Amino acid sequence: MATRVGTNLLQPYVYNELSQVNALRIVKLHGASSYGDDIHCDLVESQLGSPESFEAVSWCWGKESFSRILRIHVEGEQFSFPISPNLEAALRALRKETSERPLWIDAICINQENMKERNSQVPHMDLIYGEAENVCIWLGNSDDNSQVALKFIRDEVLRIWEFDKLCENLKKSKQWHALVMLMKRPWFSRRWVVQEVALGSRGTIHCGTDTLDWQQFADAVSLFVEVESAIHRLSEVMKRDQTFDHIPDFFGHVPQLGAALLVDATSNLFRSSKNGERKPLSNLEYLVSRLSVFEATQPRDTIYALLSIAKDTTPKAIDQDLPLTQSKEVQLKLSALGQRNMLSETYRVDYNLPVVSVYKDFIFFSIRKSDQSRALDIICRPWAPRVKRKHDQAGFKLGGTIASKDNALDLRKEDLEKELSLPSWIPDLRRAAFTMKEHPNPTIGLRMERKNADPLVGLPTNGERNYSAAGTRVITRPKLNFKQREHFYSMFVEGFILDNVNRIEEPARLGNIPWSWLKFGKWQDTRIDPPQEFWRTLVADRGANGRNPPTFYPRACKESINKMTEGEPLDTKKLIDEGRCTIVAEFLRRVQAVIWNRRLMHTQRGHMGLVHETVKKGDVICVLYGCSVPVVLREVKKTEQDVKRERIEDEREMKERLRKVVDMMKTIFKKRREKRLEIQNNMKLRGLKLDVMRNKGTIWALLILTTGLCLRFWHHTTPEAALIGELLVCISQQLIWSDQTDGVPVDHTLRAQSTDGIRAFKDYIKIIPLLLVASQVRFWTRLSVANMYPVLITVVIGLITAFPQLQPLTKLRSITTDRWHQWRDKISTARFPIRVEEPAQYYWTLVGECYVHGMMNGEAIALQNDEIASGLQEGDNIKARTFELR
Repeated sequence: MATRVGTNLLQPYVYNELSQVNALRIVKLHGASSYGDDIHCDLVESQLGSPESFEAVSWCWGKESFSRILRIHVEGEQFSFPISPNLEAALRALRKETSERPLWIDAICINQENMKERNSQVPHMDLIYGEAENVCIWLGNSDDNSQVALKFIRDEVLRIWEFDKLCENLKKSKQWHALVMLMKRPWFSRRWVVQEVALGSRGTIHCGTDTLDWQQFADAVSLFVEVESAIHRLSEVMKRDQTFDHIPDFFGHVPQLGAALLVDATSNLFRSSKNGERKPLSNLEYLVSRLSVFEATQPRDTIYALLSIAKDTTPKAIDQDLPLTQSKEVQLKLSALGQRNMLSETYRVDYNLPVVSVYKDFIFFSIRKSDQSRALDIICRPWAPRVKRKHDQAGFKLGGTIASKDNALDLRKEDLEKELSLPSWIPDLRRAAFTMKEHPNPTIGLRMERKNADPLVGLPTNGERNYSAAGTRVITRPKLNFKQREHFYSMFVEGFILDNVNRIEEPARLGNIPWSWLKFGKWQDTRIDPPQEFWRTLVADRGANGRNPPTFYPRACKESINKMTEGEPLDTKKLIDEGRCTIVAEFLRRVQAVIWNRRLMHTQRGHMGLVHETVKKGDVICVLYGCSVPVVLREVKKTEQDVKRERIEDEREMKERLRKVVDMMKTIFKKRREKRLEIQNNMKLRGLKLDVMRNKGTIWALLILTTGLCLRFWHHTTPEAALIGELLVCISQQLIWSDQTDGVPVDHTLRAQSTDGIRAFKDYIKIIPLLLVASQVRFWTRLSVANMYPVLITVVIGLITAFPQLQPLTKLRSITTDRWHQWRDKISTARFPIRVEEPAQYYWTLVGECYVHGMMNGEAIALQNDEIASGLQEGDNIKARTFELR
């Protein structure tokens, strides 16, 4: 029988550190003749790319305590290792009778209490599951439903030519019910399973001692979803069966079930080429948004669990300087699997970061990588799990417990469970469209049901977007900024105020159309066709596919409203289930997807629209540059104390940024000087003759002059680039002057008898990145023009020190080289005034996205241009401004 923690005398197992970056641990599970025997294993170190084969186990951590014992053998001794009851059951089912079975299991093979190891092992996941010869998918112990479902799949569902008859067979309701119950097992709600299944070469489902090939299961789920989501044929079968109480829409929103999304995602994540190479197709923003239904005990894994299957990310440990895949064998394996796009961007994995910072980094990454005309859609699309205080405690384990004994805060359990409020620009999952709800009928159990309207911004698919409220205006990158304070996190974006909310109606609870909306929409005589503005607002002027609404929508709207009882809302669900009209049902499903828990509203300018139920009269409707839909913001006035505190914090932050930038410049120039001296000493030791290279220096100077002119006249997004351009022009003029003089020996214009000025050109190439870095300093560090002085002076001093041919500049100013060195050593940010912009008196909270009829396709930008050009007073209100969102 199972041995419980605390009832044995074994010493606890202590991990040894992994020997190198590509190392991993493998569990060698000992065989057992009886199911109830104790579980024994060896835990050995191996290497990625080694010929030794193993299988990977994909299982559900859940919230169980680690109350069971695994016995790990080390040099003839046994040590105890705590595991959960679910993992214990998996190991009992997976072990063989007489031989060992090598397995990789995350809970055992990764030291979960070692944050550094977790940071380094998570980026390995694609290689681990890619190298595994099989992924063992543990769904849990078997029961009557699982046995029926697996047999149903093997014997009946996969017979394609008989499938239509199977869907019409009223006697198969029990089997369909069993299949859906299997699809709702907890494993299908885990976020990590997406990459575990997608990256594996093959998979096997284990449910107790029953097994099924993953591809067979995926085919069965795909067939079920296809027939049920199209015309709800199988729900009709269940409705006719008295055993299941004639419940309509028995299966709920099947396409949103975790199993359905998993099968769809894993089938479409990669494209395979003729040579077997697999290339990822989806970016990180799409994966996080599309797969929000999958849960993660560790909130950071909302992002980290998808890094290895995104086409635009390559995961890397935060404390790792070298790539994780160093060996040739591993690189070849990675290339063959095609699991990463080699042109993707490194994404740092750091479990030490606060959860909010991890969320912010993801938003900033998505903004940078996205289509810039809809880059801010990410702040309108719900994707972020809620955060509890325990999630930011040191040593928080994936299993949901605090592992570290050295926590900085000794908090009570109830304090650890308290939720932390997220900034309004991080949309949490409370506004997600669907959720699993417990049905009152125990036969159904959990069912996927709608709880909110669909996001208006839609999913970030390539080349497609539902709306273009900001027209072709892209996000203003120099204005985009994030500031972290002690008690809040701000995001700065640019846009303009389009309108104000003037009147709002009651919300559309459960997607039902309130009776009062008819009068509000100026449609009191329902015998005539509905007003264009009203019916188009009900469907957000789009069909279910995000394109223009079908021509039958107005007629379906009229027929639906005529079924209303005066004074009562239209029960859209009842009409869908019992109306027996597919055209009306299609229209009403679209209405539900748009109005669920939203309010009908009128603006001060007279536009009709839809807003979130929390919107209040007086809230402002804004168009943010780089966001495809309008948003509702609420103005909040800061106290004088808050403004003063922000000013002090801004000054402190600016000083720190200046110090880092100046230190960076000093380091660059110091290395350049050291390299120059090394080259000169080597040439002297070799006895090479030094000679001044004429003419070549002039060519070099002209190249620098060209760079300077480009920076002056082309790079207008950063004013400091123009200043650097002016500096380059001056430098080029000085180089031309120095090339015509004698006795200015410099290493990159010095040449040996066997060289032909190649070193000069190479050194010119090396200086360009330095100058471009300087030109971008303000953009990336948010320095004002005044605060750029210490940076620019450091650049000038460093250039003159690193490149001796520039030193005649000092003579022109009657300044000796020694004095330049004194300036270099004494330069300090404390000697320069720190100037920061005065903090705004207000900040804004993002209430949510909104639909404004007639303002969704660039009309707002045209209105802004017209009013500003007209010189009317209204134009002042619609001018671009920066919003601080909290």
